[in-house]
Amino acid sequence: MASHLLSRRSLRNRLNKKSQIRTYGTQMQRLPMNIEFLGTGSTPTKDRNVSSIALKIAGETWLFDCGEGTQQQLLKSTSSASRIDKIFITNLRGDHVWGLPGVIASRKSTEPLYLFGPHGIKEFLKSTMRSTFTRPLFPLRVCELILDPSNPPRNTVVCNPTCQLVSHDSYKVEAATLTHKIQCFGYVVTEPTFSGSR
Repeated sequence: MASHLLSRRSLRNRLNKKSQIRTYGTQMQRLPMNIEFLGTGSTPTKDRNVSSIALKIAGETWLFDCGEGTQQQLLKSTSSASRIDKIFITNLRGDHVWGLPGVIASRKSTEPLYLFGPHGIKEFLKSTMRSTFTRPLFPLRVCELILDPSNPPRNTVVCNPTCQLVSHDSYKVEAATLTHKIQCFGYVVTEPTFSGSR
């Protein structure tokens, strides 16, 4: 469910502020941060798709989870697969990842796509893309999150209990382990504090 993508408090703050910061010299300016719910269910219904949220921030589009049918939901939204820059996967259950192969295959950009998710996401994509003869037009940069700091594999980030994944002047993205039946991570997008903000 979408409730573990961002904490309720963080999500409420983001919706209330609808802001991000872009730095111009020493002056900071707030710009819109838009969230589009593409799906919020654990199983699809006639009225609701499975987990996927699009976030537009600093001229980029990010997906949080990519459940089955996300490609179709993107066609109905103001976002598109070609504009997605980063994808953050919370867990490897089907309702969170079965839409990834379609979104990756339909992305027409040549810019790199950054994918963050639990250990195993890389193997899921490799086997799916190999068996479907899918070759993306762009570099796919996969970063797996792991819990065990001893002997971490290449292209992984140890996240026990939290870690920072993306850092930018206008925002940062952190991951944290969540309590779930399987390995699961939540993501928090924050902007820096500046004078006049609460």
